Amino acid sequence: MASPASPASTSERPRTGTSSPASSSQSDASHDHDDNESVSSDLSTVDYAYHETLHKDLFKALGAIEAAGSFAGFAKLPDMQPELSVADVGPVNLPLDELTARKIIEKARQAPFGKGSETIVDVSVRNTWELDPSQFTIGNPEWNKVIKRACKFVAKTLGVKSPISAELYKMLVYEKGAFFKAHTDTEKIPGMFGSLVVCLPSPHEGGDVIVKHHGERKTFRTSIAPEGSVLCWYGDVRHEVTPVISGYRFVLTYNLAIPPDAPLPSAAVARAETSLLRHTLRRYVERSKVDGNKEPEQLYYRLDYEYTEANISLKNLKDRDLAVAQTLVSISSEVDLDVFLGEVERTDRGEVEMHYGERDDLSWHDLADDPDTEISVSKLVDIHGRELTSNIDIGDSFWNGLIRENEWEDVFDGADCGERDYEGYQGNWGPNATHWYRVWVIVIAPRGPSSDLFVLDGIEDQDLQPMLRHFLRHCFDPKRRDNARRTVHRLIKDAWGDKSPFFWVRKPDPKIVACVIETVLVLKDYDLFNHAIKHLKGAKLPALLKSVMLFMAEPDNNVDFDKIRDSLLQHILAIPLTARATMLNSILTNGRIECPAIRDWVVDDIIPACLDASKTGSPSESDGEALVTMISQFQDFEYIKTKVLPLAEERISFIPFVLAAILQVLELATNGRFETEQCVEAAKLCQPILKSTVNSMKVQELIIANTDFAKLHKTPRYDYDTKHSEAYASVTITPKLLASLCSQCLQYGWDGLLMVFSLKVVQAVDSISETVLGSLWVPFLKRLVGTLEHCSVPLTTPRYRHLACAILSSYGDKFVSKEPSGTADRSQPPLVCSCHRCAIVNNFLRSRVEDKLRIPMSLSDIRHIQEEFSLPCKPWYVSFEGTTSTTLVLQKDVGRRSNAKTVWESHLAQYTSDIAEFDQAKLKQLLGEEYDQITTLSHLRRHPRVQPSATGPSSRAVTQPAASRVIAPLLNNQRLSGGGMGSLPFGGGPLPPLPAIPPPLAGMKRPAGGPHYQG
Repeated sequence: MASPASPASTSERPRTGTSSPASSSQSDASHDHDDNESVSSDLSTVDYAYHETLHKDLFKALGAIEAAGSFAGFAKLPDMQPELSVADVGPVNLPLDELTARKIIEKARQAPFGKGSETIVDVSVRNTWELDPSQFTIGNPEWNKVIKRACKFVAKTLGVKSPISAELYKMLVYEKGAFFKAHTDTEKIPGMFGSLVVCLPSPHEGGDVIVKHHGERKTFRTSIAPEGSVLCWYGDVRHEVTPVISGYRFVLTYNLAIPPDAPLPSAAVARAETSLLRHTLRRYVERSKVDGNKEPEQLYYRLDYEYTEANISLKNLKDRDLAVAQTLVSISSEVDLDVFLGEVERTDRGEVEMHYGERDDLSWHDLADDPDTEISVSKLVDIHGRELTSNIDIGDSFWNGLIRENEWEDVFDGADCGERDYEGYQGNWGPNATHWYRVWVIVIAPRGPSSDLFVLDGIEDQDLQPMLRHFLRHCFDPKRRDNARRTVHRLIKDAWGDKSPFFWVRKPDPKIVACVIETVLVLKDYDLFNHAIKHLKGAKLPALLKSVMLFMAEPDNNVDFDKIRDSLLQHILAIPLTARATMLNSILTNGRIECPAIRDWVVDDIIPACLDASKTGSPSESDGEALVTMISQFQDFEYIKTKVLPLAEERISFIPFVLAAILQVLELATNGRFETEQCVEAAKLCQPILKSTVNSMKVQELIIANTDFAKLHKTPRYDYDTKHSEAYASVTITPKLLASLCSQCLQYGWDGLLMVFSLKVVQAVDSISETVLGSLWVPFLKRLVGTLEHCSVPLTTPRYRHLACAILSSYGDKFVSKEPSGTADRSQPPLVCSCHRCAIVNNFLRSRVEDKLRIPMSLSDIRHIQEEFSLPCKPWYVSFEGTTSTTLVLQKDVGRRSNAKTVWESHLAQYTSDIAEFDQAKLKQLLGEEYDQITTLSHLRRHPRVQPSATGPSSRAVTQPAASRVIAPLLNNQRLSGGGMGSLPFGGGPLPPLPAIPPPLAGMKRPAGGPHYQG
């Protein structure tokens, strides 16, 4: 019989851990009933005597455990013909051919299968053909020797000690498409414990046999063994035959049995004689509870094989290691023991014995006598391979708890070893090195504080999350709950407390936090909940609170909300307003919160707290939208009218917040969330607030999120955390909100508001950096095109044409700028500022020949110029080398200037890409005659691209500066064609005209706020 390690067999082990079979545990409990009683009576005495000693008794008991074998096996079939003959078919020659296969099928019947106490035929579960032994014969007398060899293979592979017999059961033929879904075999004869399948030579594809047991899976591919194969498995193993793709799978099946009076083996670990082991471990546990006992706190048993940190777990142990570990795990609950797997490392540090002529670069150096020795558990995992802790210094306690035959036996003999930290001669002392030796052990510890403290020994050197998982699982064990609860308290405090020394684990894993919260709520441990939640912090907190509230909202969970209400409120108020409102909105949408206590809590506590936060903090755009959305889930229009709208008027300086809140109210009205009369009233109340907001809007200061506010507004870095946050919130806005403003104004017919807003933008574009133009105003323009179409406003409307031309022209002029000349031209763009100090610098920058400026200047003036150069407006290539507190020195970087053309081309490519995102047909309507110049930037090129003209030679259009473009005001009773919602009763009626604003005169400063709408 060929070796089972055949390429036709593959074994797959899933990552999830496995546990010892329940059937085995139940069997153990029933068989050991008398044993348990005897031990109990023994332990009622005072001495708790061992048979010999603790270590010798355990060494003997564990040594008696033998490897249990596998649950299934595969081997190739010897080259021998069974000389089959089928009734009414005749001799069957192998390999099986198509014609013979069809004849056999004609004489066969559909194979049934057992379902409970019935035997049924269902081709959706089992689709194959079978013949009884009475329908065929095996003519080769040597075939019995093949089956006997197969039985020996079964005994060795499955670990069966009793004599095995194999009884012929069926002949099966699997044609194309035939299969047998996952199932377990039923007992068909006395003493049956498994099945033997002989796959005879027959070409086929597919028909693989997949066997699974306790999380482990093996696949036997009979199709790649043309000479035939033998398969075996225990009767309690689930197995299936995958569909045959082509050909015929031709097999003989046998029932495997042992004498009826022998213990019946199974795929579960064969129960060894564990009476001595149970006696000894129970005595050990009981004696450990006695004050002043001298028993070791933990026991260690070395494994036979070496493993890696990546694959150490119960399911990955080999042979006898697996048998020993599974036996200990199966009885651990009976005797109150914890079983771990650990890697023990011994390190020897000392001087190196150097011999004459010995090389210094060897990988191993002998140490002198009496090195410094340390012993630690370098890694401790549970039986599923989940790491709990590491680097636990155990010292002499390891030798005291080591289970070995003799005290002088060195468990590290033959262990994995190596050398590190070698240091050669250091002058006054000789060379030294560290040797390490590592072995894998089973760690046995009595359940309770002793076991828990052992796991916690490595607390200072690692992440506490795995340990927390470990003890949370103990919270569900009535015997361990109290101690586990105290330990969880300690871990939460150490890991997440404000004074935690473990700074690298201060941000709790959201999955762990969710596990903690759900565990303590399931256990109704509200004190622990309040203790845990007060230590939680970080960006993931809103999601965690959301999961908590959803858990509490389920009526089946039966949470006493009043006991955690205050601590939960404190945490919700600690997170930002937007996150708070968004979290509640996602929970409360469509009435997902059915708990009346929680709904009352939100109305009475959360919403007023959110309003208070908006009154005193620095509310942002997202705060405004989220706040109104949340309130609308619980309150009616009257609450919004009396609470939200006055708040918006009060916080008018925070333009994005006010716009978002008011526009969200209008959106609710548009979508019919209020009654008809309330919709009219909402519009009348919101219009004056929007007027005030637009009038106070400083367009040139608006930026998009993530823009460097400090650079754009020349804010000192040290002032960022104080005034900066408030200023940032007051100007940070999104293109979507600006487009929404235009949309609502168009829908409600508020043309005056749109006119003022457009004028402000057009007049401010020269003061807006290309960074903000590209990130805020160009995306706004893309949205505006869609808004105009949605509201049936022609794209050729002069107001919006001027607005689009102003934005895109200014963006192109600033971001791309004029195409640079060759390297001989040393001119550079001037500074934005035009004060007398910057004027001197600008003359130098514009010079084509000057490359260095040196001029006396005060320190404050120098700092001002440095700030101007720091603005992200244009690519300057200058340095301040040589500058002192009294002298400004500027040096043009001619080498970097040579790269200006490359930079220019990259900016042009980006600009072209931005323009390409528009629908070009619509953009051409919007820009009109300026479309060609704006899209090609011909006026910025050294060799302008000539656009063909329909009337003759091309000419380049002359365009006014962006700031000089004026949007023509609407006259009384004049409205945009197709624009607005004139039919609405709250459309606002005709608006008084705004006077045209003339182009600014040279040397005159514009008003800071731009035009104002007084209507």
